[in-house]
Amino acid sequence: MKDNNNRHFFILIITFLTSLSIISCSLENGFDAADKEPAGLQATFSSIEENVFRPRCALSGCHGSDTKEANLDLSTQNAYNNLVNVQSILSTQGFKRVNPGDSETSFLIKALDGSNPVKMPLGETPLDASTVAIIAQWIDDGAKND
Repeated sequence: MKDNNNRHFFILIITFLTSLSIISCSLENGFDAADKEPAGLQATFSSIEENVFRPRCALSGCHGSDTKEANLDLSTQNAYNNLVNVQSILSTQGFKRVNPGDSETSFLIKALDGSNPVKMPLGETPLDASTVAIIAQWIDDGAKND
């Protein structure tokens, strides 16, 4: 009986250590985005495009070249021109997608922070508040194309 208990204890320990290793690896690789922006995210268009738009938005069925939801393609070299100073077709208040210098009147922020009925990304885990804040900072800083 003692050998059987030791075996169960050993299996429990191995299971616990394996689980701990998987969780640690997930956190290290950025899979737990609960309260963290992507590693290296900066308030520049190139950083936001690389860390947010391409992996989260420029996908098939969203804002990729094959679908262009809301007539917005974020998958091409023209992603900046498709966003900045362009009227949003979804805004009932006449907001531009990105209004340089004013994140408060930029439809992108309203869609990302949930203050608009259409919350982006659709059907996905929402962007965390710190990521949205970095995007807002880029807009408030003039939404430059770097």
